[in-house]
Amino acid sequence: VFVVNIQAQKIKLVDGDLNFLKGQDKIGVKFTYDENLKVGPGTEAQYINKKMAAAEEGEAGSGEKWKEAWYSDRTIHYQPKFMELFEKVLEKKDVLLLDNGEPSTYTMIVNTTFIEPGFNIGISSKRASVDMTVTFVETANPDKEMAKFLIKRSPGTATYDAGSRVGESYAKAAKYFAKYLLKEKAF
Repeated sequence: VFVVNIQAQKIKLVDGDLNFLKGQDKIGVKFTYDENLKVGPGTEAQYINKKMAAAEEGEAGSGEKWKEAWYSDRTIHYQPKFMELFEKVLEKKDVLLLDNGEPSTYTMIVNTTFIEPGFNIGISSKRASVDMTVTFVETANPDKEMAKFLIKRSPGTATYDAGSRVGESYAKAAKYFAKYLLKEKAF
C-alpha cells in the first residue's frame, strides 16, 4: 500500500489500481457527504444544532439562515474548489471532470467523512481540514469499484468565512490528489 504525506495531508490507495485511467480525458464526479459525517468533535447534526442555537441567540430567525448557508457552502465553495484545482493540475493532460450527468466511462465519488470547520475570532484561529474517500467506479455499473483512496487531514485556511476555510481544504485535497495521480502516471 502506497501512502504519500503532503503538508500533513495523507493520500492512501486502499484498494485497486490506476490502470483503468489510461487514455481517459473525461471523468464524472459525484460529491457525497457521509451519513455519519463528523464535524469537529461530534456529529454534523450536533454541530448544526449548536450553531443554529448560537445564531438564534444573536438574532431570532437567523438559525435557519445559518443552516441553509452551511449546506449551500457545499455547492458554492467546496465542490467548485475541488473541481477547479483538480482540473488545473491535470490541465496539460486535458482531463475534465463532468458533474452534470454528461456521459463518462468512470465516475469519481468524493465522499466527505470529516470536516473540521476551524475558526477565526481575531485573536485566535484554527485551520479547517477535511477527510474524504475518493472512489472510482464504472459509471454504467457503480457497484464496480476500480480504485479507492483515503485522503486525511487536507488542510484549509483560518480565514473569517467558514465556507472559504473548508473550501480551501477541498482545493488542497484536489490539488495534491491530482498531483498524486500524475506522479503515478495514471493519465
